[in-house]
Amino acid sequence: MLPVQTRRIGREDGATSRGCDSRRTSRWSGPLARVRSPRPLNVPFGRQAERHLKLCFAVLYTLVVVGSAGAQETAWWVTATFEPRDETVEGIPIAELHPDWVKASALREAELPHGAQEEGWRLADVGFALAVDADLDGDGVPERAVVGVFEHRSGAKGRFLLILGRKLWGTGWVKRALFSGEGEPGFSAVGFFEGRFLWVTCFACDVGCQVQYRWWRFRLKCYSCC
Repeated sequence: MLPVQTRRIGREDGATSRGCDSRRTSRWSGPLARVRSPRPLNVPFGRQAERHLKLCFAVLYTLVVVGSAGAQETAWWVTATFEPRDETVEGIPIAELHPDWVKASALREAELPHGAQEEGWRLADVGFALAVDADLDGDGVPERAVVGVFEHRSGAKGRFLLILGRKLWGTGWVKRALFSGEGEPGFSAVGFFEGRFLWVTCFACDVGCQVQYRWWRFRLKCYSCC
């Protein structure tokens, strides 16, 4: 799957903003019209933020979508899981991404469940993607953001967000930042919403993380509805 080409996001476009305003309402339409603006947790990424990520991932399992016939059906992004199987991601050996990982795989659109092809719930319909090329640090050069799943040498699995930069010499990518959370090796996606670059695991929940570039580092600012 080719990454989505999108516009630049820099200091003037919200990447370094203080976050979300809970008084604002979503301007999404269609299936996402009921999503409310999130409440930021205001924590840097680390052990505390990783606990928030685990909480956000767990919240997803309470989500149900009411079908047109009135029956309740679990949303595809809640139940979808993927098997980490590769030794490289975007050409980078797993050991260079994380010394304790034994396998990892970037998510591919062809591997998504059948529900992901239904009108209104396709990635393109909701404005998210599995890989995005965009200027995330404001230097005029696009980075690449990729989502996927991993397996730790302990046997634990989970999701990751990998941000890559172009090599200074030659071709290919180098790791700029890696964020991960242990749990189900499930679905996640990235995309822009109201000038913010978000990493989400759900299209109808008030949980997720905003990717920010501050003080020469990429950081996550995770938010939750409660």
